[in-house]
Amino acid sequence: MPNPRREAGVKWDAYVLAHDPDALSAEFAARGVTFRKPLMITSEQLIGFEIADPDGYILFFGAPPVIHPGGG
Repeated sequence: MPNPRREAGVKWDAYVLAHDPDALSAEFAARGVTFRKPLMITSEQLIGFEIADPDGYILFFGAPPVIHPGGG
């Protein structure tokens, strides 16, 4: 594990709320960012992606899914 101080049950070192994770993922990809995990829906039902910073810290950029009126 890159960050030995992170508790074993914690997935990320930081959770960054991204109001539009799709657009942010596309921007990062266009700039050549290497993803640890690509855009996905997590087991916590968040939409986002993971990267590792140069020091090995795991950063998650994402948000809860948007619920549209009418169930869509």
